[in-house]
Amino acid sequence: MKQFLIGCVLGVMSLSSFANDAALNQTLVRIINQISAIMPLLDEAQTEIKPNTRIQLHIESFEGSDGNIHAGLRTDLLSIRNALIEYINKPAIEPKTIKPLALDFIGK
Repeated sequence: MKQFLIGCVLGVMSLSSFANDAALNQTLVRIINQISAIMPLLDEAQTEIKPNTRIQLHIESFEGSDGNIHAGLRTDLLSIRNALIEYINKPAIEPKTIKPLALDFIGK
């Protein structure tokens, strides 16, 4: 009886973790949709930026005073969106790489 109760509790806990993953994925999809909706607004803002102001909003990548290329707002948003998509599409069980056996002569 005790083992049955422990099994039921573990089963309920695993089902709740799947429900949490589904809710998390739905929220992440909503965030991805919002980032996609921002992209046309960035195009509009790009046309309205005055080039000689003291403080610049860099929507596209730019070269800094140190000579390095820095990511702009669009690049940052795209990398956030791509990371969220990769997180949602991750496999449920990570694949494992198995080392070949030392005395395995099948492949020779």
